[in-house]
Amino acid sequence: LFPQVLEHLTRIDRVLSQPGGHLLLAGRSGVGRRSATTLVAYMLGAHLVTPSVTRDFGVEALKNELKQAIQTAGIEAEATVLYLEDHQLCSDAILEVVNSLLSSGEVPGLYTHEELEPLLGPLKEKAAEMGVFRNAYELFIHQVVSNLHVVVSMDPTNPRFLLRCESNPALYTRCAMLWMGHWREPSMRALPTLLPGVAELMRGDFEDEEMQQQKRSPAKAKQQRSKRRGGKGESKRGGESKRGGEGKDDDDDDESDGEGVPKQQQAKGLSEREQEELLELVLAMHGSVPAATPLEYVSFLKQWKDLHNAKRGGM
Repeated sequence: LFPQVLEHLTRIDRVLSQPGGHLLLAGRSGVGRRSATTLVAYMLGAHLVTPSVTRDFGVEALKNELKQAIQTAGIEAEATVLYLEDHQLCSDAILEVVNSLLSSGEVPGLYTHEELEPLLGPLKEKAAEMGVFRNAYELFIHQVVSNLHVVVSMDPTNPRFLLRCESNPALYTRCAMLWMGHWREPSMRALPTLLPGVAELMRGDFEDEEMQQQKRSPAKAKQQRSKRRGGKGESKRGGESKRGGEGKDDDDDDESDGEGVPKQQQAKGLSEREQEELLELVLAMHGSVPAATPLEYVSFLKQWKDLHNAKRGGM
């Protein structure tokens, strides 16, 4: 984790650790909105609930998903994070449901009387003991308001972003707002050093499978190299022995570093200047794509690593 990510985590943690804290994350998909929220929810020991979008996803499907989050927060009194993204907010009716939940802690018509009666049973005795609430339902709503944290992630470049926020004022009045824009250059420079395989590639000290095998078992690796040269070596030695002399042992040119790795196959790291030039080239390639996100940057680095390994393995 580098400073910019830690800044986002501390701001999200500050909001979600407060009773009834809600958050509006404004940023493009791929800047780490979901990852940061998931990590903070785990740190706080909260349940993370996010609706599963299907082909028929709509208001009714969302309400069924909301019941799980509301019951965990209101009946079990456990911290719960409800995470909603752009693709889940596929209609204005869904945003109206979210607006109602943010405003009052309840969604009109979410439960029927027959559903509420058995749900509120465990809270009746607790509400009577506290002496503050008139009935179990008031205690239920109080616990939902305190323990349920709604995180709404929206893309500010969407043409309807401003209209959606203005049409649902609870996004302004009930939510803290966090802008998650482009990652700064120091963050982009640090990212390749954190990815397994890519960090070695940037330093130039990578090793292929054959070199790793040679280090683990030098004798076995030496035997395998002799077998691969078998047919070709035998024909050459046959011709040389007829002209006199035994012919040089093929192993003479396999000088090693003491670990069974031939010197000509040892990986040589890049100098600091070469590493810096390689990093500048990688950043320039990423920057050549308009509005490329950090997630696409990570995908690019992983594809580069996989392509390198495939090409090197075929040599």
